[in-house]
Amino acid sequence: MPPDDEEPDSDPLTRERCPTGIEGLDNILNGGIPRGNTILFTGSCGTGKTTLSLEFLVHGALAGENCLFVSVTESSEKLMKNVIPYDFFDETLIKKGKLVFVDMP
Repeated sequence: MPPDDEEPDSDPLTRERCPTGIEGLDNILNGGIPRGNTILFTGSCGTGKTTLSLEFLVHGALAGENCLFVSVTESSEKLMKNVIPYDFFDETLIKKGKLVFVDMP
């Protein structure tokens, strides 16, 4: 928390950024997603919402962040089968506990 005489940076244009790991998207977002924001990816089936989310989390985990993926539609087992072939995915992050998957019934 900032000292009492400092206000947190509430301007999303100047707030510290969290890079997504996707160069083109980070360029559009002026360096990434503003830290402290909640982001909702929406779209039809097969448009890349899960892939985008996982790439963002893998990038964060590789940068030392602890990352959590909560799935309400697919099991972790099914997600793993689909994501392992992607170049960005690093399975060791799961073994190290830097990337955790939780299934919600």
